[in-house]
Amino acid sequence: MSDRIPRPVRIPKSTCARRMALTAGCCAALAIVTGCAPDAMRNYQATGFNGYLNTLKTACPNLQIGANDIGLWLQYGGVTDNYNYWLDMTSRLYYRRIGTAEYRSAVAAQLGDGSSNAGAFDCIIRNLPEQR
Repeated sequence: MSDRIPRPVRIPKSTCARRMALTAGCCAALAIVTGCAPDAMRNYQATGFNGYLNTLKTACPNLQIGANDIGLWLQYGGVTDNYNYWLDMTSRLYYRRIGTAEYRSAVAAQLGDGSSNAGAFDCIIRNLPEQR
């Protein structure tokens, strides 16, 4: 056995730079993916939006869009893809990412036509707070 202490292996600078660039790229991609999550999945701390949904429970208790009873979803929580879609689109409307016309057409296209759609959309839009 030798009494020599082994020298640490040095990684060439170009390899370190590549690793750092790869790490930075992965972090940036993660931030983008997380930032693009649907609003329905990110609204846990959206107290203003959650307050708006609570307002809809009382102001518009019989919301019906197509064959979907939005009022029941609001009271008991939805467990369908349509509920998630409606929640996502309603949060986009709330946060001014889409306009009222786009909201009406997109939600009606997903949830279906019905005689109560106009009244439901009117109630949802009428109760939007000005400061949001």
